[in-house]
Amino acid sequence: MSYAPPDHWNQVFAKWKDAGTDLDWGTQWTKVHLPFLKSANVKTVLDLGCGTGNDVLRLVRQGFIVIGVDFSNEAVQQGREKAKKLGLSVQFVVADMAKRLPFDSATLDAVMSNVAIHMFSDQITRQLFKEIR
Repeated sequence: MSYAPPDHWNQVFAKWKDAGTDLDWGTQWTKVHLPFLKSANVKTVLDLGCGTGNDVLRLVRQGFIVIGVDFSNEAVQQGREKAKKLGLSVQFVVADMAKRLPFDSATLDAVMSNVAIHMFSDQITRQLFKEIR
């Protein structure tokens, strides 16, 4: 493995939670891309490297069906807790996006990744883009 293992990310997300903070870019991604998603009649979105699900939850509130995927069980659990508190139905999945994704082909309309895909080597990034396609 040439990238940080899940234990690293579990510790990072637990530390941020304990500190009362979170990795959240606000509406930076959703504000810019929401009009494109709507004009393309996107219904389902996959968020790769979703962290604690902030963008996932923003998109669900906009009417999209969103699946959040992260390598960190801690991040996914925090995302599930947020969704539950908000009364939102959201699917979060723990998976390594550097490997085959656990979804059938052509089952999602769009894929997003905010601050995650660029973490990999060129080879893994190219494989991931092939998998997304």
